[in-house]
Amino acid sequence: MSEWDVRFFSRMLKPRIVCLVPLALVIFFLSANLLLCGQQVNSDIANQGVAAVDKRLANQIALLVLFPFLLSFAFIVFIFYRQKREADVQRRVVELEIRGLRAQMNPHFIFNSLNSINKFIQTDQSKEACNYLVKFSMLIRRVLQKSINDLVTLEDDIETLTLYLDLERMRTHENFNFHFDIDVPDPLDEIEVPPLLIQPFVENSVWHGFQSFKSGGEIRITISKESNELKFTIVDNGRLPEAVSVRKPADDNKKVSMGTSLTRERLRAMNSSGQSNARFVSTDLVDDQENYAGKKIELYLPYTLSV
Repeated sequence: MSEWDVRFFSRMLKPRIVCLVPLALVIFFLSANLLLCGQQVNSDIANQGVAAVDKRLANQIALLVLFPFLLSFAFIVFIFYRQKREADVQRRVVELEIRGLRAQMNPHFIFNSLNSINKFIQTDQSKEACNYLVKFSMLIRRVLQKSINDLVTLEDDIETLTLYLDLERMRTHENFNFHFDIDVPDPLDEIEVPPLLIQPFVENSVWHGFQSFKSGGEIRITISKESNELKFTIVDNGRLPEAVSVRKPADDNKKVSMGTSLTRERLRAMNSSGQSNARFVSTDLVDDQENYAGKKIELYLPYTLSV
């Protein structure tokens, strides 16, 4: 049984247990009332005779027998409704994660990667071409492997993101650097996160914030724990995309919004179960002269440890 199946069935059983406990208490309460009613009827029969209590006895027995069945039916309907709702949410989460992974490994990135390899070969930079091709194949393999997992370790996710950023640095002739600042109390291989959730944000920094840079670009990714949440802070010193070039392709803005929209949609699906409050906040940074100085993204996820 896969990791997703274990989590799925655990979520399926939890509402059933929660609902059956009060149902058992109600049945116990009604059984006690039925016993007390029988004792009272025996007392009335002794005092008033059988004929005087026949009608009341029949009504009480009918109500006591019918009510538990109606209540049980209502609980069963509620259980199945809750299970169906959670199953729909889980399917939606998986679908969105696969869509997100496919969108992140978009044709633009693959085309530019292959074009970079071609340029290395044409300029007799065989060593650079080999290094690029090795990292490119490792990244593709990792992304395809993650398409079947709903959670990966933080360590694994950082390694995949590092591969992606290394490739982008090679493609852009190292016009930017990146750094990770990690401050969490648990080992990285025990913390679980959705795969490649922050990748669209760093991609936006590289493709749009640093589009006109020859050098000097900086991306700093800070990972920390705040209360019961895992916080990612992505800060870059890029420029406004609108100020880069008047000839910028028309689909660039669509690409930015698609990556952000997919991330927002994935977070919304994660929150549909009511057990998390995953979210992100985007802030434009300004310098002392109120000029644009980069972008900051703060992403909050549930702090989840592997079982």
